[in-house]
Amino acid sequence: MLFRCTKNMNHELLEGNGTTSSDSSKLRRSNRPSARTKEGPDANLAPTFAAGWLTVLRRYLLATAALDLVWETVHLPLYTIWAEASIRYKVFTALHCTLGDVLIASAALVAALVAVGRSSWPELHWARVAGVTLAIGLAYTAYSEYVNVELRHSWAYTRFMPVLPFLGTGLSPILQWIVVPLSALQWARCYVLARRR
Repeated sequence: MLFRCTKNMNHELLEGNGTTSSDSSKLRRSNRPSARTKEGPDANLAPTFAAGWLTVLRRYLLATAALDLVWETVHLPLYTIWAEASIRYKVFTALHCTLGDVLIASAALVAALVAVGRSSWPELHWARVAGVTLAIGLAYTAYSEYVNVELRHSWAYTRFMPVLPFLGTGLSPILQWIVVPLSALQWARCYVLARRR
């Protein structure tokens, strides 16, 4: 059998190619990575990835949910729903929008990790992943605000909402997708790095 998933796989493959058992042992020992061996910036950090990325992801989503709920509640008066809807509907809107924000934030981070992430994340390449996450979130927010305000009229701004020139997109949701993801990512990453010191 050419391949067999056992701990002696290298031994069997080498012996199958005419290598003696003692040679196999020597080759296995020589191929073992030394604690001092570095094959690149990610070599020594790879084992920490499994423990680190999941913690960062969980804390990122937790922080995103909390911060977005606060933001959605605070900037609600900048939308006409504040004066037109009941309190119950305002609460529903804040929760609904927060859930949507968390889903978008999750998709943006996962897409960024797939596109530019490395096994050493979040220790290394944090800025690259954060930048792509922000870019995806901002692009979707600008698109969503334009479609829902200008085309579908799903919601509307009050006169107190500052808007971006030319685009007409509200400044508050744009700032939200800069402040919240960056704060959540930084908080999650700092926690993991601090625990490893």
